[in-house]
Amino acid sequence: MTQRIPFIVAIDGPAGSGKSSLSKLISEKLGWTYLNTGNLYRLIAYLAQKHSIDFKNEEELAKLIRQTKDDIVWRKERFFYKGQDVSEDLHSEVIGNQASTLAGLPMVRDLLLPIQRTLALQAPKGVLIDGRDIGTVVFPKADLKIFMTADLTARAERRYKQLVEKNVQPLPAIKELIEVLRERDRQDAGRAVAPLRRAADAIDFDTSSMSIEETAEELYKLIRKNLAV
Repeated sequence: MTQRIPFIVAIDGPAGSGKSSLSKLISEKLGWTYLNTGNLYRLIAYLAQKHSIDFKNEEELAKLIRQTKDDIVWRKERFFYKGQDVSEDLHSEVIGNQASTLAGLPMVRDLLLPIQRTLALQAPKGVLIDGRDIGTVVFPKADLKIFMTADLTARAERRYKQLVEKNVQPLPAIKELIEVLRERDRQDAGRAVAPLRRAADAIDFDTSSMSIEETAEELYKLIRKNLAV
């Protein structure tokens, strides 16, 4: 395996599989950078909503992305826009569903692709970058690719816990979250451009039955074993 600076670990998988929480934990343990690409799509959805831009108006969406790309900063697992931390504005289910819709637009993906790569390659040592198409599109030559999965109930329970911790109101019921995740899976896997799929050379990693501590330890061992870091 060819070493690069920084090391690139691509982690793909459906919403709620544990990608974000685990990537953050492992990046801290390794002293690496963590980049959440899903939040980049959420950021664009948030800005489009803020500026009352219809998602069907691709010309206005493209203009928004081109005008704001230099104002986007990812620092310590948080997004800043024009110097303002907007991370807490990105976690509602409405923004999440809008982000999934945006992710299905070829123009949006094309414009955000170089931004994702630039943000990741700024890492001084290594970067864990998660999303739906990291190992297949964003970094197809990543040093290590992991496809993370978990069953729907486990994913919904994790999502509920995240919403509680972020004090998101109103809180949906677990059964509602299961349906939301089921629909998001359908959208992500069925979209024509960059659908959610496992890269041929990705390592499968199921997080359904392990605690966050157990899962983090296994993922940490997996990365160290494969990259000798």
